[in-house]
Amino acid sequence: MLFHFSFYSNKQPAVPACSHNYSVKRGEYHLSKVKFPGKVADQSRLSISELVLRSLRLGLNAARANFLPALLVQALMGGLVVSYFCLPMARPVFGVLTDWNVHGGLLFSFVAMGITVGGLTEIFTVYLHKNGRWTSEDLANMSFNFAVFGLLGVMNSVFYQMQAHWFGSGRSPGVLAAKTLVDQFLYTPFLSNPMQTLAFLWKANNFRFGGRSPTRRSM
Repeated sequence: MLFHFSFYSNKQPAVPACSHNYSVKRGEYHLSKVKFPGKVADQSRLSISELVLRSLRLGLNAARANFLPALLVQALMGGLVVSYFCLPMARPVFGVLTDWNVHGGLLFSFVAMGITVGGLTEIFTVYLHKNGRWTSEDLANMSFNFAVFGLLGVMNSVFYQMQAHWFGSGRSPGVLAAKTLVDQFLYTPFLSNPMQTLAFLWKANNFRFGGRSPTRRSM
């Protein structure tokens, strides 16, 4: 999870080289200023424990850099839950959202997840770390986040429908436990997290599927 989260900032110019040294340097405010060495170390020489420790270090740095924006998004989501149960005046709003969800299907899942996770996080990041100074890079990041997390929202919706078919739609402890275990130990580590990690690696590689093209020799 931490390795996957280390790419959430999605503004890194390149994938960091795996080496014994601490090559990642903290920037002014955010991982958008992280600088990486130009020379990539031979990752095949690293042991599993060294790769794990480096992944944990990168993930923790990313978590610290993005902690406050993520916390605000979670607080907003928690406030919506509290208002649903404690504020009767908010029920009509949630009724409208429920109706959109029922009739919107996967399109609603795409838009809702893209806005709440992909859009709001970038908005909070810009206003908390850059004093609201938007750049073209920030807009590009928000658009990319919207697309990636919108797709994730579609994946989640389909997955939850499959779980309801597999385990039922009840709320018994057994059903909830089965859904949670499959979600946390199968879907998340083997499908959801790798998809997001590869998406941000692709972006970090300037949307190319591979390294630099070899220079052709003149005939």
